[in-house]
Amino acid sequence: MSFSWRHQGPATAIGAALLALSTLSLAHDDSEASWRTACEGLDAVSRETCEVVVQFEEMAFEQRRPREAMERFAAEHFVDHNPNIRGDLASAIAHLARLDWSTAAPERKIVHFVVRGDTAMIHHHLIRKPGERGIAAVDIFRVENGKLVEHWDVLQPIPEDSVNPSPMF
Repeated sequence: MSFSWRHQGPATAIGAALLALSTLSLAHDDSEASWRTACEGLDAVSRETCEVVVQFEEMAFEQRRPREAMERFAAEHFVDHNPNIRGDLASAIAHLARLDWSTAAPERKIVHFVVRGDTAMIHHHLIRKPGERGIAAVDIFRVENGKLVEHWDVLQPIPEDSVNPSPMF
């Protein structure tokens, strides 16, 4: 994956919200910047948050080791706000373990990465199965003492036809 810096404009409600929250904003393109350089130049709290989230994401999704990533980076009192699971660390690990990690799916294209203080947001195009249109997803993490302590996700299926002329990404 490659990324470049880009501050979000107020073109959409999401863009305005990201601008209000962003200390760092990273958008996908073909430049030389990467996840690793994304954390440079941030204040200490934002940098720690960025590094924890980047390392978690790399291990869980790029290296396809979600159980190990949760065990290493999530606090014992981790809370997941996904309404489809109990919300504790064990249920989050079980949820990730149910995904098929044997193929290239799930495939993700990071569109925006925003960090401010103890909070990080990743806006991405998620394709769970080859051939599907996918989902516009936002994962939000809160970090304390070098550990993930909370996670929220917002998932919006990508429709075949949209009345809105603006693209989702």
